[in-house]
Amino acid sequence: AFASFLLTHNTRVGLMAFALGVLAGVPTVFLMLINGGMMGAFAAVHHRRGVEAEMWGWILAHGVTEITAILLCGGAGLMLGMAVLRPRYETRVRSLVAAGREALRLVMGVVPMFILAGIIESYVRQSHMSVTARLLFAAATAVFWGMYFRMGMYLETREREEPLPPPSPEL
Repeated sequence: AFASFLLTHNTRVGLMAFALGVLAGVPTVFLMLINGGMMGAFAAVHHRRGVEAEMWGWILAHGVTEITAILLCGGAGLMLGMAVLRPRYETRVRSLVAAGREALRLVMGVVPMFILAGIIESYVRQSHMSVTARLLFAAATAVFWGMYFRMGMYLETREREEPLPPPSPEL
């Protein structure tokens, strides 16, 4: 039940960070700062008690995926905010629609990350794994996401650099 609450709460935070970006990004930044502050306060309490390793093992097992997903949603929200603040050579509506398409694709790609984080939270975090094993799991997850996003960057760069096909001869 607790894992379900956290999954829905953190998914809601991510989706709010995205959707509220349309208000010039201000609520998105505020939401990210508030949630980061809560995480910092949580870490400080555990640090003072001398149980920070246990806390990080408990958080990071699923948090690497979940916090990354929330940050990506916040980035998508800031894309909307920038479209409102700086529409460039388009109207604000057209700029927002264009940014919204790209941001929505990003958020749709993040939804599986929230689901995966919920599964990890339900099974790995609640397991009887040692703190070391949980931290190793978190490190492996971080390496996986790093490689995953790096591969995406590589494929996008390669796609942009491919030469255009030669023009077809006119009949």
